Amino acid sequence: MSCDDAITVRGAGERGLVNVSYNSVWPPRGWPEFTDLENTRREALDADRIIGVYRGMAWDVSSSPVKSQGRTLWCHHIALDYWEFEPASGPVHWPYLDFLFTDRPSWTASRLCGVQKMRAMACDIPMTKLSAGRMLSLALFCMKQIALGRVPLMEKTLHLYHLHPAQLYQYRDEPDLKPIRLRPHKPERGAGRIRSDSFLSSRLNSL
Repeated sequence: MSCDDAITVRGAGERGLVNVSYNSVWPPRGWPEFTDLENTRREALDADRIIGVYRGMAWDVSSSPVKSQGRTLWCHHIALDYWEFEPASGPVHWPYLDFLFTDRPSWTASRLCGVQKMRAMACDIPMTKLSAGRMLSLALFCMKQIALGRVPLMEKTLHLYHLHPAQLYQYRDEPDLKPIRLRPHKPERGAGRIRSDSFLSSRLNSL
């Protein structure tokens, strides 16, 4: 299905937009780094049998069409979650990373084109070129490790990439990265109702 076919619609007599997610738009256009990561969801499990701790990490991708500067692009939300399980205390879950980014409109566009709404361990990350580049690098590293069946250590990797909430002071003096303005794609009126991705819709509407 092409980008022209996978659309957001306004149902007859309804208020607001209904944002649609199709897996066929992933991997993202213009991002060769993600070419080998074809699944929109994948998880890995690991066990440290010496201390009796089980660890897991998963990624989940949802996509929705948006308008930017008169052009239709796909906006992708990547979320990575981490959990641990100890028989004595039960499971503990953490939101690890999540952020939005768009297709690259052209090969000459900045590598950081469209990166927005970055969070690590549910804490907002300041938008700078340095933090956005590190976020993309860390997400790619973790996704490729998961694809190999490995589970990166959450705290260690966040510190290595300087994205741990305790390290965010490092970006105070960095110039802000101005995100491109996105708005939900509005096709022709009169189309029927289509299943929505409410979470991604709420993130887009908050931009």
